[in-house]
Amino acid sequence: MLPLLFIFPVVHYSAFNILEFIMYMFLPFLIALTTALSALLGKKRVSYFLWWVLLVVTILSFIHHSTDSLNLSF
Repeated sequence: MLPLLFIFPVVHYSAFNILEFIMYMFLPFLIALTTALSALLGKKRVSYFLWWVLLVVTILSFIHHSTDSLNLSF
């Protein structure tokens, strides 16, 4: 877990939480890019696995953001 601190310096070691890591908005795009690259390279099992991971991360992101109320004033 310590090498992640150098890759993602925003996350503090004491407050590291996997849900906070999942909710970064670059993560679904990074997984989608990796999925597309693995599909282009012919790695069928890897691309299917990453597609399922992308689906789970997207659903978790939707649940995380849909439970907040919008403070709109017109």
